Amino acid sequence: MANATLQEINESIQLLSEYRDRLQKEINTISKKLQIKPQRISSKLKEQLELQSIEVLINSLIEQRNKNIDYYQNRIP
Repeated sequence: MANATLQEINESIQLLSEYRDRLQKEINTISKKLQIKPQRISSKLKEQLELQSIEVLINSLIEQRNKNIDYYQNRIP
C-alpha cells in the first residue's frame, strides 16, 4: 500500500473494523448460546489469532494514514 490514497486507507480501515466487529459479535452470540460465562468469552476474544491479526492491520493502516496526513500538512506548497 505504498501508493495508497487516504481514501483507500480509510476504506480499508473501515472494512477491517466492520469485519472485526462482525467476528466478535458472532463469537459472542455462539458463546452465549453455549452458555459460556462472559469472563471466558472476553478472554477467548483476546486470544483469537484472527482478531489479533486484524487489529494489527488496522493499527498499521491508521499509522500509515497519520503519516500521510502529517506529510501533506507539512509539505511546502
